[in-house]
Amino acid sequence: MKKENEIVKVLNETWLELQDNRFMCYTIKELAYEIAYRIGTKLEDNFETTIMYRYYNGKNKIIFPLTEINNKTLFFAFDIIISTGMFGDVVEFVRNGKLTYKLPKTYKYIDDVFEDEEEEAI
Repeated sequence: MKKENEIVKVLNETWLELQDNRFMCYTIKELAYEIAYRIGTKLEDNFETTIMYRYYNGKNKIIFPLTEINNKTLFFAFDIIISTGMFGDVVEFVRNGKLTYKLPKTYKYIDDVFEDEEEEAI
């Protein structure tokens, strides 16, 4: 339980900061990795993860494993929302972050979905 509480505390602080940011000039894949590593490196120094992706209801849904607790994998899930500004600029936001022990079957490896970065660029 102590490890879960520590993770929740770190996530709350980091996630509030990330939600306040507007990200520009990132591909979806780049931003997913950026967010995962900003969160993960706050929890452990040599953080490595595998990111899963799903497009659903106009949202780019991301999920990645954070750590193992009691032989169960704890995941962090969030959405990347793309918005076009008044002047045609593309801005990305991260929203709807949550912890879960379930990995939905409909997610695929982000590296398989976005194989060619140039095709994905916004």
